[in-house]
Order: sequence, then C-alpha cells, then structure tokens
Amino acid sequence: KLFGCCLHTLFPHTFVLLSVMANVTVSDQFCYGPGYVMNSGFQMSPGGWCLLYLFQGAVVDSRTKYAFALIGSMLMGIAVELVRLLRSYVQQRAWPWTHALSPVAMDLLLTTLFTAQMFGAYLLMLLVMMYESIVFVFLLLGLAIGHFATLRLHRANGSGTAAPLSGSPCCGDACAGPAASKGIALGGVSYNSF
Repeated sequence: KLFGCCLHTLFPHTFVLLSVMANVTVSDQFCYGPGYVMNSGFQMSPGGWCLLYLFQGAVVDSRTKYAFALIGSMLMGIAVELVRLLRSYVQQRAWPWTHALSPVAMDLLLTTLFTAQMFGAYLLMLLVMMYESIVFVFLLLGLAIGHFATLRLHRANGSGTAAPLSGSPCCGDACAGPAASKGIALGGVSYNSF
C-alpha cells in the first residue's frame, strides 16, 4: 500500500493509466483518463490521454468528439485570419458604411474586432499548449486556409496586390496596412497608431 501511494504521488498520470487499463481493455477505449490539458511533449489522443478541450467538462473521449475537436480547431484558425482581414478593411474604411461612423464609433468597432481576434488567437495558443499532434496540424491547416482565403478575398475586392501581411495571430501587427506605416517610436520600439 505504501508503494502504491508513492507511485501515485510521483507518477499520477501513470497510476491513473494503469488503474484504467486494469479494468478496461485497450480496444474498448479511445483514450484514457479524465481529460488532461497538457501533454509532456507532442502526443496523439487516440490510444493515449484524453484531452480536456479548452473548457471544464469538454473531455474528448470518443472518435466523434475528437473529429469535432479537430474541425473546431481548424475553424478557429480560419476565423482568426478572417477577423484579421475584417479589421484591416474596417481600419482602411473600405466600405461606404464605415465613412458614416464617428471617430468614437470607429474606435469602438476596431477595439471590438481586436478583442475578438485576440480572444481567438489566445484560444489557438491554448490549443497548441495541449501538445496534441493532430490538433496542432489541424490548427495550422486552419490558419493556412484562412490566410489563403483572405488573400483571395482581398484580390477579389478589386486589389491586384496581396492582403496586408501580419505577424503571428496572437502577437504580431495583426492589422498592417497604410495606417500601420504611421507609427511612433518610444525607447527604440516602434508602436503603430491607428
């Protein structure tokens, strides 16, 4: 009993996996455990640890839930890129309705879009931090599809050039464009102003 206590303290995940495997055969389970947020390096959930997908109680413990998690990860990547493009168009006042907005309304709209983009980007960061290989691949696929779609949409809206480029979804200048070139420098660091 003392040895079991020590194992549980030193290796809690291994203890849970062994106790689960003692009661259920490998072929009966999609994954093991109550749902974990972070693996200790990139792994795959099928046959390994169950994921806790962003929110308490959202345990990915079946093939169907795993498929939804993968599709959801990809859609989040696409959405972050589309919000980035939307911010760029609103900032450049590309649509007639944006000209009717007062400066305060425009600032509120841009702040709302920025907040939506950062919310999505930080959710993507949390997904990466789960260290689940297939989720990571689908997340990158979503960002790639979203970026390609924004390039095509930008060209389709009358511009022969590519859409304004940005850095990473969470931390770069996500709304580059003509206004982004007007920046200020403080202490050697350039800050873009709208």
